[in-house]
Amino acid sequence: MRKWKDYKETINLSEDIFALARSGNINSLRRFIEITRGLDINEKNHKGYSPLMIAVYRGNLDAAKLLLGKGADPNSTDFSGNTVLMGAAFQGDVEMVMLLLQRGARKNSKNHTGFTAEQWANAFGRINVVDILTTTESKPSKIQNMINAVKIIWGFLKPNTKKEAIA
Repeated sequence: MRKWKDYKETINLSEDIFALARSGNINSLRRFIEITRGLDINEKNHKGYSPLMIAVYRGNLDAAKLLLGKGADPNSTDFSGNTVLMGAAFQGDVEMVMLLLQRGARKNSKNHTGFTAEQWANAFGRINVVDILTTTESKPSKIQNMINAVKIIWGFLKPNTKKEAIA
C-alpha cells in the first residue's frame, strides 16, 4: 500500500472511530472524522454502542463534545435500550450529564426494563446527578431506590442474559 487511496480502502473505519472515542485522543478523532466524511457518526458497534456512548462511558468529555458537534445523537440507545444519558448517570459524571441535557438528551427515556437515567443514578448513589435530573417531580423514596437497585442488579444476574461491559 503506497497510496492514500489504497490505505483508505483497507482500513476498518467503523472500528477506528470507536477506538478513538474510547481513547479520548481528540486531535486524532477530529482528523479521522474530517477524512472520513461519509462515515455514519451514529453507527453502532457489534455490542450496540455508538461512538458517543463509548466516549461517555469512558468519561471523555471533549470527545463527546466533538461527536455531538458532528451530529451524534444524544438519545441513541444500546441494544438494551440504555441511553447515552443513562450511561453518564450511571457513571456519576455531572459534566457529561449537563452536556447531554444541553444537547437535547431526553431525561425521561426508559430502557427495556423501564428505568430512566434518574433511576440509574439513584440506584448507584450518584446524588449530584440525581439533583440535576430531578425537577419539580417528587423524588422517589429510599425504599423505592432500593427496589430499583435490586431490579437493575437482578437484570444483570438473570440466567440466559448475556451482558458485556463497555470498552
